[in-house]
Amino acid sequence: MQKLLVLTLFVSQVAFANISCYERLTEGYGDSAHYSQHSSDVYSNSAETLDPQMAYNAVTKTLNDLGCSEKVELTEVQCTEALNTTLCRLDMKFGYFLILKDYVDTVNILFNRWD
Repeated sequence: MQKLLVLTLFVSQVAFANISCYERLTEGYGDSAHYSQHSSDVYSNSAETLDPQMAYNAVTKTLNDLGCSEKVELTEVQCTEALNTTLCRLDMKFGYFLILKDYVDTVNILFNRWD
């Protein structure tokens, strides 16, 4: 029984490792978007405002949390002011991330696939 349990865990880990980053971001191709949140673990400054480094940190953490080996570059982050807040965007081959920090302590990350 113990051998069966170990074998089951091994097979599930191998299956998970073979799931692409795109599949993880779209939950098996079923969704066109993925939403995640982070807080102080992605801050790059006094945490008052979103900047390119904080946006990059948030996307990198999201990809790492999903087990993705895809790399993004800080130079690819574009930030702008819109509706009285800072909004950042980071494009990658699967789609793009929109990053927004709320007025408390949460950085919100929304991935949208290219359609």
